[in-house]
Amino acid sequence: MTTQESDLQALHKIHDDWIVYYNTGNVAALLALYDAESVIMPRGRQRISGVEAVRSYFERLFARGRLTMQSRLEKLEINGNWAIQYGLFTIRIKPHDGGPEEGDAGRYFILLRKHADGRWTVYQDLDQHTQDAL
Repeated sequence: MTTQESDLQALHKIHDDWIVYYNTGNVAALLALYDAESVIMPRGRQRISGVEAVRSYFERLFARGRLTMQSRLEKLEINGNWAIQYGLFTIRIKPHDGGPEEGDAGRYFILLRKHADGRWTVYQDLDQHTQDAL
């Protein structure tokens, strides 16, 4: 297997694992996918920087209810030690308090960084609400 092939395989695994960890509310496993210098830019909210802020973001998010996400990866491209992933997502939130289920859909853009040991991590994570994702 070439380096390019193994990198693509690793990046697809990160995408798939991220969805599983998100859908199961596994904050520790999600954090393991993120870079120490990671930045999340969720739509309509302030930028979230660093591991502890990312941990807090996911803990607050999962405290709202049971989240279910689906993702359709549209593009995965590698350029040296950087890779991009982008696509469409839908999210359903079933509140713990029994309130009405909520939903959202949009596009995401992920920038990933390859480390000297060959490991890839999520470096920047951006999302936005868009009608074409519905």
